[in-house]
Amino acid sequence: MSISDWAGCLEDWADKLDELKAFLAPSFGRSEQRASAAAFIDGLLSGAERKTG
Repeated sequence: MSISDWAGCLEDWADKLDELKAFLAPSFGRSEQRASAAAFIDGLLSGAERKTG
């Protein structure tokens, strides 16, 4: 599979992720909570290792 086969795939995925965050945002009353939830989702989807224990 070549890179050209993946063209636009990441943009579509990022758009859907933004839509998910916007969908969930009203569940959180404060902007800080919304930002924390969005960061949590990003963290779950990242390849980062555990930070605790």
